[in-house]
Amino acid sequence: MKIKFRIWDKLYNLYTIDIMYPNNQHIMETFFINYFGNVVGELYDGNNVISNEHYEDSDRFVVEQYTGLKDKNGKEIYDGDICAIYDENVPDEATRLKEREADNGCSDLYIVEWYEDEAKWIVNVNSKHGDEGYQTLSKEYINGVLAHNYASKITVIGNIHKNKDLLG
Repeated sequence: MKIKFRIWDKLYNLYTIDIMYPNNQHIMETFFINYFGNVVGELYDGNNVISNEHYEDSDRFVVEQYTGLKDKNGKEIYDGDICAIYDENVPDEATRLKEREADNGCSDLYIVEWYEDEAKWIVNVNSKHGDEGYQTLSKEYINGVLAHNYASKITVIGNIHKNKDLLG
């Protein structure tokens, strides 16, 4: 598994890799995580690195790690993603969200989180009915069923930054 991260910038309310992320047309800034886990912004003019800006004491960024898993559409699953687990009776994402709004069952969504106490990725339930709990997110065993069954059902439908309205 390749270790990957994405970085949410609270100042602009965008991921640093989003196409709309602001950059001066002559000076660009790319971001990476250094050895110590801190965000570093690298300023360059298209050809040369001008300087590095270290954001080690800043609350500006949220770093989210790739879990190593992909959803049923092949989309990478990251910390902070909002997922839906579909059953055969709900044909698509749009129908699932309508059912959730109308409170006709199909109301649980899941937030991907790192569970530090047990050192594992989990999907934490976000239920309109006040249900609580979580399930382990792993290749071998996810949500009580083997991953090869589960992988065809889990879909990333958003993330906690861009799609807070889904959790309401």
